[in-house]
Amino acid sequence: MPIRHTEKGWYWGSKGPFKTKKKALSVQGAAYASGYKGENLEKESLMKIIEEVLEEFLEERDYKKEAERLRQTDPKAREKHAARNRSRRKAEKAGIAKKGDGNDVHHPEGYSDDAKTVVEPAPKNRGRKEKSRTKGYNKK
Repeated sequence: MPIRHTEKGWYWGSKGPFKTKKKALSVQGAAYASGYKGENLEKESLMKIIEEVLEEFLEERDYKKEAERLRQTDPKAREKHAARNRSRRKAEKAGIAKKGDGNDVHHPEGYSDDAKTVVEPAPKNRGRKEKSRTKGYNKK
């Protein structure tokens, strides 16, 4: 079956839509590998498909570019991270928290240096919904 591109995405026959051509090609390869006996692919076209998938897979990542993109989305991320680390170190120095104890330092008032923090179990801290993401939240 041919791989085709539409407005909705990539298709392999009736299977799809897939976000990328690579995914459609991998579905095609899996079907043939598991014994699909549809159209016989010629050796040349099969090699071309394998080369396309390998090229995309082995493409080197540009880590500097990725980091820059992250910095652009949240320019204050580094400051927030540093504030969280300072709070954790303060709690460790005070003897409230220890490395590997399974606890998080919760910041109910935000990430400033003088903000109140609470040490609590990680599942409790990470399972809490933020006010801004809950229904009925109105900013004052």
